[in-house]
Amino acid sequence: MASAAVVPDEPAAVHAWLRTLAYRGWAPQTDIRATGEHGGERLFFNATLAASMRAGAAEHPIGSAAVRELYAGDLRTLKGFALMHKTGPSGVTGEGWFWFEVLGVDARAAPTVAQTGARDCVGCHAHATDFVHSPDTRRDDPQPLL
Repeated sequence: MASAAVVPDEPAAVHAWLRTLAYRGWAPQTDIRATGEHGGERLFFNATLAASMRAGAAEHPIGSAAVRELYAGDLRTLKGFALMHKTGPSGVTGEGWFWFEVLGVDARAAPTVAQTGARDCVGCHAHATDFVHSPDTRRDDPQPLL
């Protein structure tokens, strides 16, 4: 299994790493839970981000990362992944965060997002602490059930 501690830098490598489920070596922050129209999710924070969240930090350290597993409406079928990884200073527009999302769990699935400062991601995360929502944040995603 790939190392859970190291999030790759390149989008193709991120995609492959997510499919190994290596991040499941991180402590889950939530159980699988319903998220409105989206289906469901389960959140994982790496040790760096988890410690920063516990400390109540206003800005998270470079290297902080979170993975959001995306589930179908049955809350059993894994249908994709979202990742946020802090690679530099956050900046006003989240340019220090690399965002990645893919709907699909095999190598053929094309990412819908794979960039720093991704506008649509930052739009929803801008009001969170350094762009990271607490695991207790209510989720009402407008994404359709798959």
